[in-house]
Amino acid sequence: MAIGALGLAFAPRLDLLWIIVASIGSECSLVVALSLIGLKTSTTEETTQLSDMAQCVGYLLAAVGPTLAGTIYDITSGWRTVLIMLAVLAVAQTAIGIIIGRNTEAGR
Repeated sequence: MAIGALGLAFAPRLDLLWIIVASIGSECSLVVALSLIGLKTSTTEETTQLSDMAQCVGYLLAAVGPTLAGTIYDITSGWRTVLIMLAVLAVAQTAIGIIIGRNTEAGR
């Protein structure tokens, strides 16, 4: 996702390529997120609670994100800042996924 966002920001003439790259990254991150929910819980109740929390946070960000992106676009008169922020968030998401996904004795 980060590569796709940065590609759109700095090489927009290859927009179709960057959109495909970002889309693949987005779908992969969804699969990883859903897998981690099941892998990091032991009971159905824990899975339900973790899933509820993750969806609550995810939908909150999905609701606020487009408005924030539009506001940043209005302030900067361009999408580059928004795309760079998306890339930073994608890198942070990857780092968090790696940390959470580590196989630890206490993790499950």
